[in-house]
Amino acid sequence: MGELMEWARILAYISGTMDQELLLRNEYLAAENQILRGQLKGRPKPRKPGERSSARLVVDWAARHSAT
Repeated sequence: MGELMEWARILAYISGTMDQELLLRNEYLAAENQILRGQLKGRPKPRKPGERSSARLVVDWAARHSAT
């Protein structure tokens, strides 16, 4: 029973550490996003209907290359 409690304590510690790390990362990204938005001049131009985003190109490339 004591060993089980030891594992529970270790898992709780790791979980709490990860939660704290994710919270700090989210706060950093929110601040970075706010700074970058402040640097934008006007509104970004919308893409043309036929254009694909960079993310879509990467996903498509990864799908093609993971199948081989």
